Amino acid sequence: MGFALATLGLLALRVGNPNLIMASLWAEDGRVFIEQASRGLESIWNVYAGYIHLYPRLTALIARAAPLLSTPLIFNLAWFCAYLAAAWTLLHYALRHTRSPLIAALLCLAFSGTPQTGETLFTLTNSQWYIGTALLLYMCHWDRKHLGLVGNLLLVVACLTGPFVLLGLPFALYIAVVSGGRAKSRTSYAILLIGACVQATALALNGRPNMEAPLDPNLLHWLRPFQAYFCFGKSSPRAVALSLGFWIAGALAISHSWRQLHRDQKHTLIALLLAAMACFLAGLSTAKHEPQVLSPLGVGARYFVIPYALSFLAIAVCLPRNPRHSLVIFSTFAFISCLYFSTVDRGEFQWKAYARFAEQAPGISIPLAPELQSFPGWSAYPMRTLSPGKSHDIDLTQLTLLGLQRSSTGNELIPTETNNQVSFRLDQCKGGRYVGLLVDAERPAAGDVQVYWGTNYGFDERHSLRRYYPAGHVVAQLAFRKSRGDDTVRLDLSEALGALRLNRVQAYCLDKAL
Repeated sequence: MGFALATLGLLALRVGNPNLIMASLWAEDGRVFIEQASRGLESIWNVYAGYIHLYPRLTALIARAAPLLSTPLIFNLAWFCAYLAAAWTLLHYALRHTRSPLIAALLCLAFSGTPQTGETLFTLTNSQWYIGTALLLYMCHWDRKHLGLVGNLLLVVACLTGPFVLLGLPFALYIAVVSGGRAKSRTSYAILLIGACVQATALALNGRPNMEAPLDPNLLHWLRPFQAYFCFGKSSPRAVALSLGFWIAGALAISHSWRQLHRDQKHTLIALLLAAMACFLAGLSTAKHEPQVLSPLGVGARYFVIPYALSFLAIAVCLPRNPRHSLVIFSTFAFISCLYFSTVDRGEFQWKAYARFAEQAPGISIPLAPELQSFPGWSAYPMRTLSPGKSHDIDLTQLTLLGLQRSSTGNELIPTETNNQVSFRLDQCKGGRYVGLLVDAERPAAGDVQVYWGTNYGFDERHSLRRYYPAGHVVAQLAFRKSRGDDTVRLDLSEALGALRLNRVQAYCLDKAL
């Protein structure tokens, strides 16, 4: 419990938005896991990106049985359990190798403070990278105490979540050979082999995205991810100097300690370093058409999580015998971590308002991070049982127009400037906190539809929401949380010059779902 609380405290430092845990989801959380959970148990075997993802599928099924509002919390709790599994496994093996609580604790601190964009943090989709970390650490070790029933059940889940059992299998077999088959129980070996066969079959039948992408012939492009790895994503002279100090001290610690290591520690060290390299190269292969974009502080940050964890443990194994190297390693990494530390803020996508909207109006798509300039972008259609809410039609003859003039047809609006606005009163929802709008319009060009809310036609960017929609006929779905005194709404339908047609605006007062 103390370890879990300490881990939670470290992660709290990464939270850059108060809504991150309770009202924020990421990318595939919606399209892949929320939506496909509507198929029930069948969704467990749905293949995504070439593999089965049992852990997030099970989580999505649990979330589907709970109120939609609680989905981000359930997803983030599941992510935290995966992260905790990785951190605990790292701590467990560090303690076993070093017998030093201080080194083990500092290793876990380094793991949590590794420079990254936050791509893998607080998202069920990327929980697989932490499950993979725990699994590969387990596969690279000789465990004299074998797993029990619960441990083997967790091993099944880990093996059927992502490609990591395939990546780790050669190293598990290596440890099995050098240990005379005693490193794991027969049951655990069977689970690893069957899990690898299942994932290999899924991969063979479905393939991976970008498999047909051309191979980049530029050698310098292939060297950049290695530079990014060893310099933790930075290329400034200070970053290079600190990184060189860290890795050189780590390499010296390993070379100076090699003869003093036990036989099983040597084999574990070999397995950890080779597995780290294999995972890094596997990540590199996914971007074979543009490898230069990969960086722990940029695109593909997820591909660096496991190699760093395995490399850090390999170095930590040798630190008890090298106090001077330990000082250099932890001091340089402390500087690196502090210099490049960042919090996670995915913006405000109004999950709480959209969750209520999706339960009261049909076909509602909930926007998710990251925001894309495409339609429908990252979003989720929850497909829940409706409790239909009452809609209020806005009187289009009572609109306040700015930068627009009405045509003779009535509903057609002619922009006189790019900053055009449609405003109206929303007294029907005054006193409530949550509002949903369905805006039926025809637009001359693709782009954002932006809604503002305020009091007596007073609007600002802090109280607004954007959603991208294509040109032509659209029914924009906009939902937001307002102050109880807010009584007016503004719509910016298009920034392009060209005739607009506003056919209908329906307002839903969503507070009945509270």
